[in-house]
Amino acid sequence: MTVQQMRPTDSTLINLIPEHTGFSVSAQAALENCRYMKLRLGTMPFFMPCRTQDGAMLRVGCRPFYGKDWRGKMISSPHTLSRLLLEELQLAVGPCQGWGEDDIVISGSVPEEYMYAALERMEIMVSEMIQ
Repeated sequence: MTVQQMRPTDSTLINLIPEHTGFSVSAQAALENCRYMKLRLGTMPFFMPCRTQDGAMLRVGCRPFYGKDWRGKMISSPHTLSRLLLEELQLAVGPCQGWGEDDIVISGSVPEEYMYAALERMEIMVSEMIQ
């Protein structure tokens, strides 16, 4: 499979299947990315990030988002939040399997510039929600 050249604005900013993107991010870099994302997301209202057991994925609780309206769309589940992140901000996240039904999961296995761009977009979303 040939991997296309990607930009930080592409929709695979936070991708749950890094081997499909062609990114070569070391396990240590993925751990560091998750530590950074946990700190940064933890400062944003509504986000409750928690690192997974292996540390290379970040679990984020969605329950505080329920009932929030964003750009005319109501958030009522991890599915609706994931869909909004993808459709409105081009952020690819996914539901947690086996951890919690009110969670999404974010991979740290992306280059830093993609992670920074994704976090900036999430900050925009949160600031629009609380206005």
